[in-house]
Amino acid sequence: MSDTFFYGFEITDVQVTNPVAGSAAEVTATIQNNLESSSTQTIGFDAQGLGSEAQSLSLTPGSSEDVTVSFATDSDDAESAFDVTVTTDNDEDDTQTINVQDSGANYAVDITQDTYTIADGVDEELTVDIDVTNDGNEDGSAQTLTVGGTSNDDVPDVTVDVPAIDAGNTETVSATLDVSSLETTDSLYEITAANGEVDSVGSDTADIDITEPDDSDLYDFDRNEGTNSGATLYQGQEVLYDVTDIPGSTTDDLRLYRLDTSGDTNELGTSVAALDGDDGRVVIDTENRDEGQYVISTQSTGDAVDTEDPNYDIRLSVIPQDLDAEFDGDTVGDQGDDALVDYEIDSTARNNYNVNIDVDGLDEEDLEQIFDDAFTGDEVLEDTDDYDRYDVASAGASSGDYALHVEDGYITLFGAEGDHELNFTDIDADDYDFNASVVDSTAEDEDSITVEESGDGEVNIEEGSLTQEQGDVIEFNVTADGTASSGTVVVGDEDDFGYQSNVTINDFGDDDQVTLEFNTYTAGLEDETAVSLVDTDDDDDEIDVEYETELNNILSSGDYDISSSASSDFDETLDNSDDVATLFIEERTTENLQLWTASDDTASDVTDADDDEQLGEITSAVEDDLITQTETVAYDDVSVHQLSASGLEGALDYAANAGGYDDDDVAGQLAYLATNNVNNDLNDDTAVQLRIRETRDSAGPNANRRTVDLTATDFDVVEDEANDDYYILLDTSDVTFTDDDGSLDNDEDVDFTVEFTVQDQRLLDPEDD
Repeated sequence: MSDTFFYGFEITDVQVTNPVAGSAAEVTATIQNNLESSSTQTIGFDAQGLGSEAQSLSLTPGSSEDVTVSFATDSDDAESAFDVTVTTDNDEDDTQTINVQDSGANYAVDITQDTYTIADGVDEELTVDIDVTNDGNEDGSAQTLTVGGTSNDDVPDVTVDVPAIDAGNTETVSATLDVSSLETTDSLYEITAANGEVDSVGSDTADIDITEPDDSDLYDFDRNEGTNSGATLYQGQEVLYDVTDIPGSTTDDLRLYRLDTSGDTNELGTSVAALDGDDGRVVIDTENRDEGQYVISTQSTGDAVDTEDPNYDIRLSVIPQDLDAEFDGDTVGDQGDDALVDYEIDSTARNNYNVNIDVDGLDEEDLEQIFDDAFTGDEVLEDTDDYDRYDVASAGASSGDYALHVEDGYITLFGAEGDHELNFTDIDADDYDFNASVVDSTAEDEDSITVEESGDGEVNIEEGSLTQEQGDVIEFNVTADGTASSGTVVVGDEDDFGYQSNVTINDFGDDDQVTLEFNTYTAGLEDETAVSLVDTDDDDDEIDVEYETELNNILSSGDYDISSSASSDFDETLDNSDDVATLFIEERTTENLQLWTASDDTASDVTDADDDEQLGEITSAVEDDLITQTETVAYDDVSVHQLSASGLEGALDYAANAGGYDDDDVAGQLAYLATNNVNNDLNDDTAVQLRIRETRDSAGPNANRRTVDLTATDFDVVEDEANDDYYILLDTSDVTFTDDDGSLDNDEDVDFTVEFTVQDQRLLDPEDD
């Protein structure tokens, strides 16, 4: 390679690899164009005994580029050396030799970083990690590496032991170098890791970049306020100030004073500390400073403080920081939702601060798990097992980040202010004191929590037995205990009862309970689900009906199991249930129809009341003789028809869904059943017949008998679910008849018959024995 500058394509560097016999060797040449114009030349490579290669290269003026070629070797080349010559039109290099290794062990050396950075006068040692890989075909033996400087003795060599490495494996070794003598004038300093005696061990190089130190290298501090005057410091903080603008700051006169504001002008009060400003910086330690205002100055006690010129003196205030760190509860479980508890960290004096959490009996890994869901940022300071407060200050972390102090077993939370949900899953049962301390102030607080073993999660049914008539709806409560937060309920068992409905409870809500209703009318009905969630104030309750047996007829009378468990497997719920309730289904009946009468005002009192108070209004009116049994109703009064029949609730719920009626609009639901064929396959009959028709004697011979049009006449229904009674309220002055048969006159006497008949195929259940 030429030692003098000349015009042309110059070879500035040549590197070769030393392959294992049978693999290729690579030669890389760095070519630089020193011509004043772009040019193209052929770069020649001659590896004596391995062959020759050539590549064309085009370069612009002043540019350079690497050119790489390969030379194949075979097993006969083992332990042979091949001189390499690289040529351009203007230059030649013959300094490199390819050494072909035996096809045994071969250690390749890789310094893990290309460049290391140190600060002049601060960093005295540098740790260099080196990956050593055996890329040969056989297991290797123990070797040594020499690591040190390449240009002079500024970095003394150290010897590193390399263990025996099996073929294909990698070991990482470390070398600690003395870099205390390096200065910024050394610029980039090259180090090397190599073994010069054993050919089967390779080498690598890296650079050390020596930089000027900054304040963080020379001083320990929590905050850097520079020349800022008027800052508020929190008791315990160590704060760096730049005092170069204060006249005489490098003399012995630089001191920290209390600010005296008792007079007409602000003056320097008591001197509390002498400061060393020789290098233009001072660190103010506030740990033992009382709350109040202070001044950094070279003046004397009693001198006036120029508050208008912040560059002359530096003023600061010290205040204490408060801290509250409390659990929302005294105990927490160790499994499932029981393991979750809220933990609030709060300070009224400060919003952004970092906190150390230290707990006897828990190490940093336990604390990482506990705070993992609350602090979802990055783990910082991973390379420092015993970091200090100054490392925390310079970490550059964001709120939500955390650090683990392995040496002392605590966790540091960055941006700790707020409510945090902690997770104590698998934490040993015990009493724990959580000590919270702000990293850079004297603020601290402590709270205790008791971790208890969570019981096995169970899903239970509150009611042991339930009874209802065919066609009606039954409600029951399902509760989650222990660690259970979800579960399954199975109504029936297809193998034992010929019917089964599988229900998954995804969420029990905040009260660990859901209320389900089972509609015995829609059970087994195609495209319908028999189990539904009763509306509650808990919006978190959630269920899914996964499967239901289809039936041609209504669910037979008899007893059925309702099984529950915390398992998500329905077979497991049937075989190993947490709880089993028994549902007794009895045959439905239609008992009678009783006529009552009420004034319009009394009826209005009933219908104007809230839905859950209407039945009470009827009961009170009956007790007060405001609603009385009768066979005759006066015009403009309200007829009250008391229908006693069980097994209608399910059909009414079905009508609410099919007809789009509100749950409390029983009148609309009943009218829907009375005017629609719901589930009759045998004929076109409506589900029920509710007919109010003039008698033959009242209409007269051969005259049309008037029939009340239920779809055009307003009426109300009050339901008594407990007694299977339905009170149908009909205003006699506001009746519409079918076929335009006129209306009632207030002076005519008319006799009507009221008939109620169940016609629904499922409710009649013709195939039920």
